[in-house]
Amino acid sequence: VHAVAAGPAAAPLVAWTDDGVAEVVLVGEGDNPSEGATGAIEPIGATGPSLELVPRIAARTIFAGSTSFLARSGLIDDLDGDGDSDLFVPVAGGLEVYLATPEGLSATAATLVAPPEDEAGASEAGAEAERAGRSARRSLGVVADILLPQVLDLNGDRLPDLLFRDPERAGSGVRGRLNLGEGRFGPVFDPLPGWAVATVAAGATAASESASEKKKEEAPSREVAWLGDLEGDGPAEVVTSEEIPNAKDSMRAELAEAKRPHARIRVHALGGDGRWNPAPKAEFTVEGYVFEGGGRREGGEDEEGGGFSLPGGVLDLDGDGRLDLVALTLDFSLFEAMRVLATKSIKLGLDFRVYRQGEGLSFRPVTGLDLAGELRLRLDSLALGQLSSFSGDFDGDGRADFLQLGRGRKVTIHRGQPGARYAPEPDLVVTLEREPLDAALVTVADLDGDGRSDLAVTQPIGGKAIGARAALDLYLSGSPR
Repeated sequence: VHAVAAGPAAAPLVAWTDDGVAEVVLVGEGDNPSEGATGAIEPIGATGPSLELVPRIAARTIFAGSTSFLARSGLIDDLDGDGDSDLFVPVAGGLEVYLATPEGLSATAATLVAPPEDEAGASEAGAEAERAGRSARRSLGVVADILLPQVLDLNGDRLPDLLFRDPERAGSGVRGRLNLGEGRFGPVFDPLPGWAVATVAAGATAASESASEKKKEEAPSREVAWLGDLEGDGPAEVVTSEEIPNAKDSMRAELAEAKRPHARIRVHALGGDGRWNPAPKAEFTVEGYVFEGGGRREGGEDEEGGGFSLPGGVLDLDGDGRLDLVALTLDFSLFEAMRVLATKSIKLGLDFRVYRQGEGLSFRPVTGLDLAGELRLRLDSLALGQLSSFSGDFDGDGRADFLQLGRGRKVTIHRGQPGARYAPEPDLVVTLEREPLDAALVTVADLDGDGRSDLAVTQPIGGKAIGARAALDLYLSGSPR
């Protein structure tokens, strides 16, 4: 078993294996046919009631022969717009699409989605060497990888399209496929034609505005920061971010810029063909880190396990259907930055600036917030000493609440208020029975279907050995414990 996820209605829990996809079912002692009989299934539990695998899709996956397990696979989504989950199955040629139908989960692939294949983009020598190494590992059969798409509606036709983001591709690194219906997707296209020309023009403008000759030589880069439905009206928008350099050229200025960076944000519409309009429909500036929270390496690859993410981002805080921006600002001293070389850890003060979206893609900072805290970052393991995030809705009012972890057994929750406001003091303090070993082991989700978020804390038993058992502590909203 290489991945497990909640599946469609016809197969509520599915697992990807060497040989395709199986449904995970709970079987009583008398329910399983004898070994070798028609309908017999593979037991993976002990005697008595057990979890077992029922084969549903036969396909030799790229996982075959490996010991890889994907905790968050990204292999399940609604791919035909009917509201039910469908499946990607990674095979040698790309991703096979299997649809959930009224008759059940289809055992026949609707289509094969091949990864984008076009001219590789220019890169620095280090990135070229890394790509060469990855290519060699692939040719030796050591590594097999497939680029997974983001599933979203690009052109507003209410059908889910596919968006690929790959820093090795030319131009912006973004490629798309529009939905043709019935699980089929059109040819690969570039949603941002002319990106290179527009980026050069934007960089030249920024450089001309800079008072420093050095800053002119180091014109800030413009990047695709985010892509999705920002207004909540159907079609997606492209959000680009461009660094605004400090006019002063000094170490003190650079330190201030690292704590509170400023960026020029431009929002571009996507048309019915899924391609952008280079003329922005909105433009504004933000202070702080907004789009750096994905836990990515410099090359744009997802960090698996060893990375960390900053708790900023794009999300609907007040439940009005429009996405707001959360920017993170840092506070640290020059002494703290220098001693990190010896201690391998650094204590960062952090605060949050909320930019609430109004009519016409207008973003205004929410004033009067006091959500400041501290974060301890250990560089030897890149583990976060505290996690603060706008995560979950613990009272079911449709607004995102503010959650703080990393204070021992204490978890504090600030309820979301109208206008994306939060009280400085927590509305609820939850005392856990055991302190989490790592903030990443705490999951926020609605576990009992009552519309309110709950907490699940994974407590490993027996160290970090492969196959070690774990306990799951559940804390349900509205319950006495």
